[in-house]
Amino acid sequence: MSRTDPQFNLRIPAELREKVMTAAQENKRSATAEIIARLEDSFLSPEQHESLRNYDWEEMRRLMQSVEVHLKSLDAKGGPEYFAQLEEREQKLKDSVVKAPQTRAKPKR
Repeated sequence: MSRTDPQFNLRIPAELREKVMTAAQENKRSATAEIIARLEDSFLSPEQHESLRNYDWEEMRRLMQSVEVHLKSLDAKGGPEYFAQLEEREQKLKDSVVKAPQTRAKPKR
C-alpha cells in the first residue's frame, strides 16, 4: 500500500480494535495490513475459499525453508553443482506458486 492510496477513517469499538491489533501482531503485519487482508478475504468466492483450504501450504513452507537453507550456505559451498541444485529448487518453488490459488492466504483468526 502506498501513501497515495485513499484514506478511509473508521470508528470501531475498543474491543474490536484490540482483536485487530492482536491478530496483526500474530500475523506479523500492521493493523492496516491485517484489516485489508480480512476485508479482501471477505470478498472471496466460496470456490476461492475452498481452493485455499485444499492447497498444500505445508509443502510450500517446506520448499521455502529448503531454499532459505541453501541460500544461507551459498557462500560456504559455491560451485556450479550447487547453483544447479539451487536453480532446481527455485524452479520447484516457482511451479508451486503457479499452482497456488491466485488469492491471498486466509489470515489466522
